[in-house]
Amino acid sequence: ERLIDADGYIPVHRGAAFAATYQGRLVAVALDSGDTIWAREFSSYQGGDIDPESGVLVMTAADSHAWGLDPRNGGDLWQQRDLRLRGVTAPVAVGNQAVVGDYEGYLHWLSLDDGSIIARTRAGRGAIATRPVLHEGVLYVVSADGRLSAIRARVDDD
Repeated sequence: ERLIDADGYIPVHRGAAFAATYQGRLVAVALDSGDTIWAREFSSYQGGDIDPESGVLVMTAADSHAWGLDPRNGGDLWQQRDLRLRGVTAPVAVGNQAVVGDYEGYLHWLSLDDGSIIARTRAGRGAIATRPVLHEGVLYVVSADGRLSAIRARVDDD
C-alpha cells in the first residue's frame, strides 16, 4: 500500500515503523519486508514517538488530541483531549512521560500511564516550531519567535 501525505516524525520500534498521514491512516510497517502489520483511521501531520520500556506509542492527531496506543495492534490505551486545537507538536517520549509543545509556546508533560497532564511550562512567547529534541536528559525547543530553550526533560514527583 502507498502512504500519501505522510508527514511528521516516524518512530521505529521492534522492527516496525509507525507512519501517519494527514486525513488518513496510521500504519505499522515491518522494516524487513515493507508489509503492513496493522492500519487504522488516524489523521496526523506531526507524527509520534514510542517509549521503548513501556511500549506506549504516543501520537498527536490533527485536532491536537494526544493518544496512547498499543504498538502491537494500534489499539487505544488512552486519549488526552485537553490540548484540543492547541497546534501541538509531535511528542517526545521521556521515560514514562511524553512532552508536546503548542502554539502559545507551552510544553506539556503527559503521563504515559493514562495521558493525564502532569506538568506545563512556557518555553517562549511564540509557537513551538518543531518537535522538541531530546539529548542527554535535556529538551531543546525552538519557538517561532526564534528563542532556543533548554529544559530538563523529565518531571519528577518533587
